[in-house]
Amino acid sequence: FSASRADWLGAFGNAARVTHRKPSLPILETCLLEVMGEKLHVVATNLEETITTMIPIPSSSKPLEGKLACLPVHKVAQWLATLPGEELSFKATAARASITCGESKLTISHFPAS
Repeated sequence: FSASRADWLGAFGNAARVTHRKPSLPILETCLLEVMGEKLHVVATNLEETITTMIPIPSSSKPLEGKLACLPVHKVAQWLATLPGEELSFKATAARASITCGESKLTISHFPAS
């Protein structure tokens, strides 16, 4: 599906506020991506605080509802900040996720979201 780079950058910036770079549990440096309705929910926690940011998804590119992936917050946020484009496309398989913006592409391993 596709969404605005600015929306993704804002969501991952919010998630970075509650996640740590080197947590005692590796899952705590990730955020959960979950589609509900016409919004992508980006959820992050440090077990004391949880933050959820919603990104609108155009109905023309809306994927099936459900949990998609748990991505490393800081790595993705740093990459998003360097991109020149406006629209991102996201795809996930069972083990890898790809985010594409113009000619830039990030393919990253992720934790399962189930």
